[in-house]
Amino acid sequence: MEHDPFEDVLIYFSKSLLGKKGEEDILWDMAKNCISKLGFEDCVIYLVNHNDILVPKAAHGPKNTHNTEDGPIEIPLGQGICGHVAKTAKVEIVNDTSKDPRYIKDGAAGLSEICVPITCDGVLYGVIDCEHPELDFFYGQTS
Repeated sequence: MEHDPFEDVLIYFSKSLLGKKGEEDILWDMAKNCISKLGFEDCVIYLVNHNDILVPKAAHGPKNTHNTEDGPIEIPLGQGICGHVAKTAKVEIVNDTSKDPRYIKDGAAGLSEICVPITCDGVLYGVIDCEHPELDFFYGQTS
């Protein structure tokens, strides 16, 4: 039987949650581990607020502060790639963000982006958004 490296990552993620003391600890751990264990360079975790807006709650990598001059970037559902993923609740990989008119540039631009909805029992809670400066970086990552 062939060894699956993604299985190791899933086991690591599940064990890393032990001892966490709440939502904030869990989200920051997830963002950090998306980068360190999956080889990503940038990860932002958004949660949906009561106004159906994605609000950044944890970030790791170049966008660690995830701020613009006007403060943190908040994304209405349906806008941008993350907002689209939130609305459809479907994973999306964009291999060249420079060709996608939905892409919202927020500092250092990534050429590849993967967005994964966070759902439970059909309820959307947020989106995990990772970007990478290389084209086609996430191609084949979900197979």
